[in-house]
Amino acid sequence: MEVGGGIAQIDNDTLKFNDTGTIYNPYSKIVGVYTGNSFDSNNTTTNGTVTNNHTIQISADDLDGADYIVMFINLLCQVQVPSDPAVGDGNVALRIERNETGQSSWSDVLSEQAFCHVHSREANTDCDTNDQFACQTHIISLTDGEKSNGIDIRITTKAFKDNVDTGYSKIKNKGVFFITHKTPAVTDTGA
Repeated sequence: MEVGGGIAQIDNDTLKFNDTGTIYNPYSKIVGVYTGNSFDSNNTTTNGTVTNNHTIQISADDLDGADYIVMFINLLCQVQVPSDPAVGDGNVALRIERNETGQSSWSDVLSEQAFCHVHSREANTDCDTNDQFACQTHIISLTDGEKSNGIDIRITTKAFKDNVDTGYSKIKNKGVFFITHKTPAVTDTGA
C-alpha cells in the first residue's frame, strides 16, 4: 500500500481513497436506487390476493461493460389475521424477474417466495407480525445480450388473506439499490 499526498492505493487501484478521503472501487458503481411505491401491495379485503409490480430498466450505457449486478431489496411486511370467529391465514410474497431490454421472455431471479406468514390456530385469537423488515441480496450475472442492450428487472409483490373479514397483509418498498460490478482483468506476473 502506498500512502502519500492524501491518496492511498491498494493492488492495481482496486480500492483507493479519492482526493476527499472517500473510499471507492473503480470496478463498481451504483446505477439505480428505487424508493417508489409502485410494487407495494396492500390487502384489506376479506379474501384474496392483491398483486402489484414495477419494472426497472438499466441501460447498456449504465451497465458500462459490467459482468453482474448486485441488487439489494429492503421491504417492510405487516400481516394481521384476526380470527373472529374462524381460523385465518395471511402472508406476503416477492418475485423478481429479469429480461433483456427489447425482448419478451422473462426469467426468474427469485421465483415467488412467500414470507411473513401468519396463521391463527384457534378461533377468536388475533395474530400479527408487527412490522418485520425483509432485506435480500441478489446477484445477477449479465448475459451478452443484456450487456449490449440493457436489462429490465421486474419486482412483483403479493399480499394474501384468506378466511378473515378484517385485518390486513401489506408489503412496502423501503429501498432497492443496484450496483454493477466489472471483473478486473488478471495480469500474469510470471511469478
